[in-house]
Amino acid sequence: MFTAAILAGLAPDARLVAVELNPVLAARLSATRRDTRLTVVHGSAAELAAAAGEPVDAVVSGLL
Repeated sequence: MFTAAILAGLAPDARLVAVELNPVLAARLSATRRDTRLTVVHGSAAELAAAAGEPVDAVVSGLL
């Protein structure tokens, strides 16, 4: 849900790093969202800096 909405509003040269703790959900997100701007990382949001590899402009967090 969140990922599709964020990707829809991103510029063509932007990048989205999605950090997902649940390995099943991370794999599902990787398999269903084929967008070169998206990087899915299986891990903890506590490791966001390492996952992003560079400063980020925004952090969006959500639970359903």
